[in-house]
Amino acid sequence: MNRFKKFFAQLSVFLSAHSIGLFLLLFVFLSAALGLIAYYYAYLAINVMPEAEVEKVTLGKELYQRVVDDLNAREQYQLPEKEYKNPFR
Repeated sequence: MNRFKKFFAQLSVFLSAHSIGLFLLLFVFLSAALGLIAYYYAYLAINVMPEAEVEKVTLGKELYQRVVDDLNAREQYQLPEKEYKNPFR
């Protein structure tokens, strides 16, 4: 237990004697870490665009005709439009 007290006493003396150097070292380390994070998440994310694959979709004549017929059938059986009162007046 005495060794720990002696170690921490020496550590506090060392830290107080070299406080400016330790502050500068910590400042440089944090600045480099923030620069790497900004480079990774901001610069690389903006400049590296993913490649988009374009795939053509084609419809056969039979399928196209079925879709057109279905749309025409829906237009014939639409309900008439109805006027609703404005509930907010």
